[in-house]
Amino acid sequence: MDQNIRMKFAINLNPPTTTSPLSSLACDPECRMLAVGGRDTLNLVEVNFRDEKFSIKKNLRKIKLDFPRQNTVYLEWNPNDNNLLASAALGGFISVWDVNQGTNAYLNKAFITHNQAINKINWHPKEPNCLVSGSHDCTVKIWELQETSEPTCIIKLNSSVRDVKFVPSNSDYLVCALESGGLELYDRRNHSKAVSSSPSAHRKAILTMDFNSMKPNLLATGSIDKEIKIWDITNFDKELYKLKYLSGVGFAKWKPDDEETICVSSYSGDNSLSLWNTNKKHYPIGILRGHKDVVTACVYEPKLNYIITASKDGYVICHPGEGVYNPMNYCNKYGLSFDSDSTLAFTFNNQKHKPLDKRDRNICLVSKLNYFLGSKFTTMKDEINYYSERYKRTREDPHEICEYNSEASRDKSFVSKIWKDIPMALKEMTAERDNPNPSSVNFAQFLKVNSKVYDQDNSPIATKDSKGSKNLLTNHDLNYLIGYYEKHPEQFKSDWNEKQIAIKDGTIYIKPQFLNDVLRMIAESSKSLERTDSKQQDIKKIEKLTFDSITKTVQELVNVGELQSAYFIYLVLHEKIPFPESSVKVWAQSYIELLRTYQFYQESNEIIKSCPLPIISDGNKKSTTFLARCGKCRKITESDSEYICSNCKDFISVCTICKLPVKGLMLWCQVCGHGGHYKEVYEWFLNNSECASGCSHKCFNIKNKNNIK
Repeated sequence: MDQNIRMKFAINLNPPTTTSPLSSLACDPECRMLAVGGRDTLNLVEVNFRDEKFSIKKNLRKIKLDFPRQNTVYLEWNPNDNNLLASAALGGFISVWDVNQGTNAYLNKAFITHNQAINKINWHPKEPNCLVSGSHDCTVKIWELQETSEPTCIIKLNSSVRDVKFVPSNSDYLVCALESGGLELYDRRNHSKAVSSSPSAHRKAILTMDFNSMKPNLLATGSIDKEIKIWDITNFDKELYKLKYLSGVGFAKWKPDDEETICVSSYSGDNSLSLWNTNKKHYPIGILRGHKDVVTACVYEPKLNYIITASKDGYVICHPGEGVYNPMNYCNKYGLSFDSDSTLAFTFNNQKHKPLDKRDRNICLVSKLNYFLGSKFTTMKDEINYYSERYKRTREDPHEICEYNSEASRDKSFVSKIWKDIPMALKEMTAERDNPNPSSVNFAQFLKVNSKVYDQDNSPIATKDSKGSKNLLTNHDLNYLIGYYEKHPEQFKSDWNEKQIAIKDGTIYIKPQFLNDVLRMIAESSKSLERTDSKQQDIKKIEKLTFDSITKTVQELVNVGELQSAYFIYLVLHEKIPFPESSVKVWAQSYIELLRTYQFYQESNEIIKSCPLPIISDGNKKSTTFLARCGKCRKITESDSEYICSNCKDFISVCTICKLPVKGLMLWCQVCGHGGHYKEVYEWFLNNSECASGCSHKCFNIKNKNNIK
């Protein structure tokens, strides 16, 4: 093995019998001494990069304190004094340690700061004796180490403070990250009101933030809403960048020697540490693995290019920079694809070939290739539009519609033939079904209608001999008799008229001699009845085969790219063919997505509305969500049924004309954001060209009044 290859190394800080999750990690300016804190841990750890090992120098939890020992929540080394280390405990305590090179460390100061848990602390970037703390009790407090009995400044907020930091470019300012998802900037000299704020910076709690060491005005924030946002501290109106993460963000920290790289770890679920470049927003440029639980903190050693991480698994791991896994190195570097306009794009790494597009040396474009060889359509969009206008899907005779659509699709011979063959298959199946079995005539119902006395459920059928004795028929004879009369209903009428059959007191009586003659004839024809039942089973088999054949044909059309024709066949035949619901759902959703891709929005809405499948036809009723932003404090509403802002308690949607809240149909401009009641706004723009709010924006084209209908 090459002796120059550096390996990652680790230390286990768990107690002998339990696991102690680590929550914080800090290092001195030289990155030779680490402070590691967690549930049952508060250690000073020396790092030996040459021998690739850690060693514990001091266990600060063994130092005698005047207050109960509590879990360490956060640690931070003083940037102006290498010997001072601050630790925040869960119960609201802050401890300041004089580490004195580790072995002779002692407690310099300890004081109670908050009534609830402290989330973060931060040293002042220029004043060595000043630090700030943010807590769950919705307060931010600034402390001077010379006088810790009372804070020099208390800022009260409307939400729990999850992180707080002094602004490096202007140390009199500090920024607060809130549980509500907001950001607020304060001046400690006049803290009665925020200098600037963004109540809806994130949709959920902001758990972490960090300033860029090379660009002090850049602030990175990470939230449970799975987003990392980069802000300019001078303007909270809109973030500069936004990165999408796979889960909630628990930790985010800029790399000190790279102004574009930020290190991110998950709040829960992912045990790795990811490196992201702000110019490459869609994928990480590096991933560090090795922990068995969530990474909670990291520090950098820029000179030797090491990254040190702490995790809830109780381990601290030192990763060499060259050991970072870059997922892009394992991606396919060659690609070939058509876009929606039939432009072919392909990528390559061979520099000998000159690309057609000079903007990118690795991408070539070949424009406007023939969509299909021999096809009269230049693009798929033209083809979809052509057949959408010509295909019929009305509820007329399916045979006639199939014949018409066969003629409309004659440019595609195989599709036209399928349209033409479908009526033939349906005709054969219908011919068999329309030849009914004689036994389908309900004999018992016929007796009931004609006699008005017969009760099928309660009255037996009996024979009566010459002596007047009554004998009930056996089930075997009764079934034969019913089958005979079902097959020959005219014979039953004749026998009834000749009084071979009579009804008295709710009982049907049949003469014995007549019954014997009938049963003899029935016995001779029993084989004919069995053949009829067999024929019915054959008809059902033919129907099933026809259904399966048509369903498979439609699926084959989908597989070869004829999604449009396949879906129209379904629309025409859905009342006759029981297509599988799972397949229909895929066909419908795929066709709707195809129409929207080419901006056929009206056609896609008609397909949704006319789809026989309820899960599709009801889609535009169930999946429409509208979240408004409060016009006063700019906070985004949490649900589509919210009319009053939960932050400023004012109405969210107010009409710009009548100044009353809007609860019904609303019309608004998507550029300037102003609007109001539909009727009032409509009448306003019939006679005016500019917005009623006075913002001078021309919201609608007055030359065409239909634009606002």
